Amino acid sequence: MNLAALLRDEEGATLTEYGLLMASFSILSIGGLLAVASAANAVLQSIFSGTTAMQQCPPGTAGC
Repeated sequence: MNLAALLRDEEGATLTEYGLLMASFSILSIGGLLAVASAANAVLQSIFSGTTAMQQCPPGTAGC
């Protein structure tokens, strides 16, 4: 089989396309999960700081 015949042969191209599609999907999925994790972390940090402040000065305590 010569080089021209190898270049015209399209067998295996579908596998390559599926591989690229899966790699793209994986990268986008990981990016999305990291964004969601970052947002969830910010919300949880906000809740934690609020509960810490309440422990130091509970509601109904005079002079806080």
